[in-house]
Amino acid sequence: MLTALISRARWQILAEMVNGELFTVKGLAARIGDTPASVSKHLAILRQAGITKFAIGGLHQIADQYRVEPEVRDIDFGYMVLRLPDSLG
Repeated sequence: MLTALISRARWQILAEMVNGELFTVKGLAARIGDTPASVSKHLAILRQAGITKFAIGGLHQIADQYRVEPEVRDIDFGYMVLRLPDSLG
């Protein structure tokens, strides 16, 4: 799982998703200033690590077991908590 978190782009993706919002690949790409192809690859890595999942309609979100309250910008892995800033830009 930790290897999935070593990319700045993946941190940016998680920072956008941390509030529980559902995203398309294109929507995330626009938010972080990357290409849809690149974001899709990063999401695949996060999904394989179990950090994100597909939601209804092929949208992406953080896996339920890691989400904290929507207003809290944390992802709780049990043994580690990521505190994500409002912006990584």
